[in-house]
Amino acid sequence: MDLTPQHYSFIGICLDIVGALMILSGVFVTKNKAVEIGVPRYASKDPEENLKLPSVANLLSQSKTAVWGTVFLIVGFIFQAIASWPF
Repeated sequence: MDLTPQHYSFIGICLDIVGALMILSGVFVTKNKAVEIGVPRYASKDPEENLKLPSVANLLSQSKTAVWGTVFLIVGFIFQAIASWPF
C-alpha cells in the first residue's frame, strides 16, 4: 500500500492529538494535588480554606485552562481528521 499525502496528513493529526494529551498530562492537577503542591506547610488544615490561597487558585486556573485548550485542540483535530478521512 502506497502512502498518499492524505495518509500522512491523517497520521500527523493523530500524532497531534497524542501530543495535546501529553501536554495536558503535564499541566493538569486535581484539587488535592494543587493543595499539596501550592500550600505552604503552615496553611490551614482545612482543604476548602486552602483552595482560596492564591498559589492554589493559580494552579487550578492553569489546570482548567489546559483542559479546555486540550478539548478545543482535540475537537479541531477530529474535524480535520474527518475532512481527510476518505483517502
